[in-house]
Amino acid sequence: LWGDEGKGKIIDLFAAEADWVVRYAGGHNAGHTLVRDGERLVLHLVPSAILRPGVRNVIGNGVVVDPFHLRSEVLGLRERGVDVQLYLEGAPVGGIPDQERWILDRFDKANVPVFFLGGTKKNPIKPRYRFDHSKYIIIDDKVAIIGTVGLPARYGGFETLAGELVRAAAQRGFAHRLTVWCSAPQTPAPRPTEHLGAALRYLPLRANGVQSIPYDVLSLLQAAQSGHGAALVLGVSGAVALPLIRRLSGMRIITHLDGLEWQRPKWGGLARAVLHRSERLAARWSHEIVADNPEIATHIRQSYGRDPAQIAYGHENAAPIAPVEDLNLPVRYGLAIARAEPENNLALILDAFSKGNVQLPLVAVSNWQATDHGRTLKAHHAHHPHLHLIEAEYDPARLNAIRQGAAIYLHGHSAGGTNPILVRMMGAGLPIAAWDCGFNRATTHGRAAYFDSVESLQSVVVRLCDPAHGPLMATDLRTIAEQHYRWEDVTAAYFRLLGL
Repeated sequence: LWGDEGKGKIIDLFAAEADWVVRYAGGHNAGHTLVRDGERLVLHLVPSAILRPGVRNVIGNGVVVDPFHLRSEVLGLRERGVDVQLYLEGAPVGGIPDQERWILDRFDKANVPVFFLGGTKKNPIKPRYRFDHSKYIIIDDKVAIIGTVGLPARYGGFETLAGELVRAAAQRGFAHRLTVWCSAPQTPAPRPTEHLGAALRYLPLRANGVQSIPYDVLSLLQAAQSGHGAALVLGVSGAVALPLIRRLSGMRIITHLDGLEWQRPKWGGLARAVLHRSERLAARWSHEIVADNPEIATHIRQSYGRDPAQIAYGHENAAPIAPVEDLNLPVRYGLAIARAEPENNLALILDAFSKGNVQLPLVAVSNWQATDHGRTLKAHHAHHPHLHLIEAEYDPARLNAIRQGAAIYLHGHSAGGTNPILVRMMGAGLPIAAWDCGFNRATTHGRAAYFDSVESLQSVVVRLCDPAHGPLMATDLRTIAEQHYRWEDVTAAYFRLLGL
């Protein structure tokens, strides 16, 4: 009955005779313990009389409050059947809503000091704060999105995710709280300064390749320096800066570990070692970790002993259909969409459709001119009558038109976790042939067709073009997408992590 656990029991005992119980000091490093019907409840910010009906529980103005932790604690209590009603300076607030702005407004009206907590290994009370005209202390509720080329989305999966987060935030009325860091060299002029209400900030560096390291590091430093309360970091390139960020600021770090980037064949030995170390740093120093695929989540648990939030991507595509007559596409074709990197197996897909007895034409959309690998493939295959090699297309309406003419989709990605284009094609209702790896089997729930060679792909294409097989698979995959890959669920999960 000693220490913080004893305090919880004693307060609960005395609360039976009280009308008000006030937590007047301290922070969420406490761990006051209550036991209800054999169930153990640990309270950190919520007063210890919360289980007593009729008792008003007050968080006083001497308490160091981390709103993110308070929200998590209240929601956890509600999930366990506790009716949470809290008072701040005597003003009833009735719990925590979806938006932290709601909390801040009430703290503002009650003139209550609010601190945003930083932390060290032992999570001591270490407030980071700024003064508003010397009136009282407030936190900054801005959120940074770091690690993408920028918006509007014109590159890959992380850009798609950032775009959907901004779109959903705009619909909910808080896009102004988001700042997206962007690459100036990879953004065509004129460069926008905002997207759907979210601010866009530019750095004179590329967001990928070797420049991704200083790009992400500078983005993190700027976000912390400009007072952002949280950062969603997409990828691990800038993880070398996380120990410094954690020590010098109170910014919460939520890192998407990407798809085991260090395993990609395109990297040499030194690059793989750097990326692997960056992954370890991100796992060690991030407040929260995100995995987009069950295989990656398993890797994180086994390698780092952390339980990540598992959040994939959405399948919906609201873009219209634009004319693509200029592409001279065939009437019916197989479709492949991927960046021209070796791990996406475009070479194997092109060989399968240019050799043997596959009669179905192939439309392959890629950034052919952006890499040596892509230029080599295009030079070798460009004149084959069954192959239509289309340069990367970023207009969603034109991509929709290209997808509409496809009979099957070919997904050669062998790395990267859950790939957004695979999820989108599942939702589009196409039969899918996917590279045979754990990532793709997990994403498709084992219901697609799989290949690992020219011969196996040729056999799969013939089967998927059979009316007895292809339509049934397409229906199954669309159902999986509608049940498990919805942008509404995805963005809501990220907003919960970010405290939005």
